[in-house]
Amino acid sequence: RRGRHELPSDADAALRAPPSPTRRGASKGAANMKVDVPAVEPLRWEQVAKVMPSMDAVVKVFCVHTEPNFSMPWQRKRQYSSSSSGFIIGGRRVLTNAHSVEHYTQVKLKKRGSDTKYLATVLAIGNECDIG
Repeated sequence: RRGRHELPSDADAALRAPPSPTRRGASKGAANMKVDVPAVEPLRWEQVAKVMPSMDAVVKVFCVHTEPNFSMPWQRKRQYSSSSSGFIIGGRRVLTNAHSVEHYTQVKLKKRGSDTKYLATVLAIGNECDIG
């Protein structure tokens, strides 16, 4: 019988299968355990007012992408558009995700509460950390 392997029957496999967990065993001792849950305070207007100025730093990023065509480098693939969010980090600089501006052709920004879109220049893209 050397070199010959027999597969176990279904009955043999069922005998060797590990026991399945039971609900009774999983909840053992949980009935006596007490958990202190702190009371949640309702949101007050003063707390909302503190957050509102930071909302002015949020911008909407509109991007037109054109992926490269590696099989025919003299041609490009079809353009597509996307929108994402970013935030102003100081002066005239905005931080967003790298995948939001990947293969960008044109990037525009819109501030909250405004309909005007501003043309943006991408300074750097960090794909490793997904920051653009």
